Amino acid sequence: MPVTTKYLAQKDSDVHRAQYTKRFGAVDDVSHIFGWASETAFFFTCDGWCEFLDSIFPDWWPVGDVQNLLISVVKFIYSNRSEHNYNCGVTSGLKIVGRVNEVIEFAKNTISNAVTDMRNRIDSEIVAPVRQKAAQIEQSLKDAQGKLASMGIDIDRFSSNIETMKSSIASFDGSIKAFDSKLGGFDSKLSGLNTTASGLQTQLRDAQAKINEYKTLIDSLTTRVDNLEGKQKEGFDFLKTIGM
Repeated sequence: MPVTTKYLAQKDSDVHRAQYTKRFGAVDDVSHIFGWASETAFFFTCDGWCEFLDSIFPDWWPVGDVQNLLISVVKFIYSNRSEHNYNCGVTSGLKIVGRVNEVIEFAKNTISNAVTDMRNRIDSEIVAPVRQKAAQIEQSLKDAQGKLASMGIDIDRFSSNIETMKSSIASFDGSIKAFDSKLGGFDSKLSGLNTTASGLQTQLRDAQAKINEYKTLIDSLTTRVDNLEGKQKEGFDFLKTIGM
């Protein structure tokens, strides 16, 4: 609230703020406090001068009139310079606030850059490898599921093959048993064949002996024929010698 003393009534700083905003731009709360402080200091300075003039001059005429004149001058100065002092305080406040805002903005940018850099590092050094590993695990799981599905098909096929093999073995076992039953009759026939073969071998030995005898006889006849042919050749040579 504005202050009222014996000599002066303080101007309303909110009115000064509205005028400043209308002429130069909006005034933030901090700068407004600087303007109010500057105007208030000027107000108490002027009030102090009035108090000083009132104390050093007597009230009787004509000195009293001089006193009143000087106090009126101080009042006029305050009335005309009150808004100026508020504006100067606001300007100083805006400069300070501007610097503070610059520092705050710099800090915000620095923090933002650091946060962005940290996010990028987290994405590149932590999140990306984890995502890549998760993708690899997912692919491995898919491959494993595919292999399990294929294995299931192979197991089913193998089971079917085993059943077929069992059936084939049963059929083969039946064939063996049937063949074994046939072997019983075949053994007796084989014994008969062995006896017949033994007789044939005896006959072959007898025939071979006779062939050897015939071969000896033929060889003897061949020798005799060769001797006869030699004698006939000598008779022919003798006849040629005697001129027949």
